[in-house]
Amino acid sequence: PEPEPEPEPEPKLKVEPKPKPRVEPKPKPKLEPKPLVAPASKPAVYEEHLAAEIDASSNVESAAPKKTSIQDLQVMILLQSAARLEKQGALLFPKGENAVEKYRRVLALQPHHPSARQQLKQIILQVEQQKLSQQFSAEKLPQVNAILSQLRAEYAL
Repeated sequence: PEPEPEPEPEPKLKVEPKPKPRVEPKPKPKLEPKPLVAPASKPAVYEEHLAAEIDASSNVESAAPKKTSIQDLQVMILLQSAARLEKQGALLFPKGENAVEKYRRVLALQPHHPSARQQLKQIILQVEQQKLSQQFSAEKLPQVNAILSQLRAEYAL
């Protein structure tokens, strides 16, 4: 008997690795400046957070000269907050979140700030009108009088 012929070996396929696709780096998102108007839900918390953020950013050295000081930014934030509170009618109350307290904080930073002083004068006039038209309860009236006296004495208004 004749030996069977050996089967031919199958040709080996040469597999080349697929080239890896080039991944472009993602562009960094541009940082938008944060709005200086506090969200209505937590204005005091927002102001403190923003003021702390401003203080922290002052430690970072920058190539560009600073045109506005940290204190000027804090004053600007306080003035915006005070104006918002005035529009809402929160002149003297609630304690901790009213226009008078914001203007007093401005004057603590910049004692001769003309706008803050002028606005306090306007608020005193408004509150005096509210007193005349009996818009304050009997229990609030002593507090109102004390705040007005203190403002007049402290700022010579």
